Amino acid sequence: MAAAGSKRFSSSEIVAATGLAVGQQVTKQDMQAAANRLAQTGLFSSVNYRYSSQGVKVALAFQVADARTLPVTFDNFPWFTGKELDQIIRQKVGLFDGTAPESGSYDDAIGAAIEDRLRALRVPGHVEYRLIERLVGSGMEVQYRLVEPAGDSTMNVGSVEFTDPLAQHDERVHDRLQDLVGKPFSRYYVNVFVDEQVRPIYLSQGYLRVGFGPPEARFTGNPNVGGLSPVLVIVPVTPGPRFQWGEATWSGNTVFTASALDRLLGLAPGATADGLAIEAGWQKIRDEYGAKGYLDAALDPEPVFDNAKATVAYHVNISEGKPYRMGKLVIDGLSPEAERRVRRAWKIDPGQAFDLTYFHAFVSDIAKQALGDLPVHYQHIGSFLDRHPHEQTVDVLLDFR
Repeated sequence: MAAAGSKRFSSSEIVAATGLAVGQQVTKQDMQAAANRLAQTGLFSSVNYRYSSQGVKVALAFQVADARTLPVTFDNFPWFTGKELDQIIRQKVGLFDGTAPESGSYDDAIGAAIEDRLRALRVPGHVEYRLIERLVGSGMEVQYRLVEPAGDSTMNVGSVEFTDPLAQHDERVHDRLQDLVGKPFSRYYVNVFVDEQVRPIYLSQGYLRVGFGPPEARFTGNPNVGGLSPVLVIVPVTPGPRFQWGEATWSGNTVFTASALDRLLGLAPGATADGLAIEAGWQKIRDEYGAKGYLDAALDPEPVFDNAKATVAYHVNISEGKPYRMGKLVIDGLSPEAERRVRRAWKIDPGQAFDLTYFHAFVSDIAKQALGDLPVHYQHIGSFLDRHPHEQTVDVLLDFR
């Protein structure tokens, strides 16, 4: 037997997943059932087979095509490391490369494999999976988590440790650890904490290539005796070099000179390469383009790291597009008098250069001030810019809800 067509799994792995073995007597129905088993996993977009016989021997070959799969993550299983969970799944399910389809029998089998192992440890509850947005990068992932029976005590975080001194001793990080300590353990929420509270500390101090490993969890006591709490969480941190700012080189810019862009960016050569200030500088430049009506302007900053000198420079390609002019102002949800007030407050006339900065200020503050003491009842101002690229005009739509 053999299998071909997959870039993720070897021929032997696919053959093992068919449930057939060399030397086994097979019928055509057996071969079709094996192909069906592969198809039902959801791992392959197509499964075909062909066979040839010579006497009592049958040569069987499967042709498959990989289906789209998503990364798999495990949320609250402190009994196991990530590698141990991978091994459990491969032993029970097979064909596991760290990804799974969005749904199907294969996803169910992964959950059942983990649940069986937990049952052997006398851990109550059941394992479920769900689709969630990835914290890093774009797209979705399949997350597996343990759902405990109602009334059972949850596994609470007892403490959180970091493997790098900066995170260990930073007061801002320690002040926010209450978001995790004493709460049910969740690798997902630990990762959220790291991304929102810890990563900015490193970026602001020039550690632009800081890396955080998967959170490790372990029980501080014997998990087989008494309750399951507390859980010690260890976050591996690799800070990398601390970079200084080199320079920015610009291309594609005609609206602003290179020196004007440098001033807007606001970074001095030799200063700490503050990652938060760098991002704020890119946004300030986008805002300045928007203020001149360049709504399609886009920046593509490409970093160039010099690890030996611990400096970073950026080559920034700017696609400016063309400037937009004001089109129509469309208002919905207000009484005639309230609408008149809002229109009087709007200061960009049709045909004038559009100012994106003014638009944001109008939605967030100016429109509310214009209504004054009128008895207007709304909770939110919906806003939309309807662009007309061929005419280079933009209509402003405001919906008072």
